[in-house]
Amino acid sequence: MDGFTGIAVLIVIAAGIGVLCWLWMRSTRASQRRVEAQNQRIIELLEQIAKKSE
Repeated sequence: MDGFTGIAVLIVIAAGIGVLCWLWMRSTRASQRRVEAQNQRIIELLEQIAKKSE
């Protein structure tokens, strides 16, 4: 049973790493979307300022 236990532990560790990677990817994508939305708002404000200064 020692060999089976070792393999089971490795599978659990690999699954845990996979879950952590998946969570990190989701967090990174959400953060990137927020940054892109903020950048779009800044661009729109700068365009408004440029139109007013003409």
